[in-house]
Amino acid sequence: TLNNPKTLNALSTKMFKAINEALDKVVSDKNIADMICKNVTSFWKSDMGKEVLSAKKVYRESPFEISIPAYEYDNTLPDEYRNEQIILQGIIDLYFEDKNGDIILVDYKTDKCTSKAEQLAVAKKYEKQLILYARAMEKILKKSVKDKYLYLFSPQSVVKLD
Repeated sequence: TLNNPKTLNALSTKMFKAINEALDKVVSDKNIADMICKNVTSFWKSDMGKEVLSAKKVYRESPFEISIPAYEYDNTLPDEYRNEQIILQGIIDLYFEDKNGDIILVDYKTDKCTSKAEQLAVAKKYEKQLILYARAMEKILKKSVKDKYLYLFSPQSVVKLD
């Protein structure tokens, strides 16, 4: 099973090799290819990656487009524009239905951040984006998003957003 460290290690080794071979065809800098492989493998070895692997359903790179009141996007708008409808569109990196049937949203970020303070600053920077993505998912799926996370590739860490 995927919870077995030997199985997970063998899988990540195979995945690393396959990704590296594919990247060699499109990325000329070996260091960049190695970094991408390391980032991808670290995600799948993380607790978040393991949770995704055990999920009921997984959705990747999901485009969406919804109409929302303008104030949900920018609450500083003058009153006469607050209820105007705007189109919100984006691509959700990853969401999945966990073993309990709850919807979990994950967004990948490549911002360089090493310290805990830098990671929290990155989380703050993208908080509004994930709130809007969760809003879109709830409107489309007619189901609540239980949790929102950023996966930060630079420090290889997960940050949960409220």
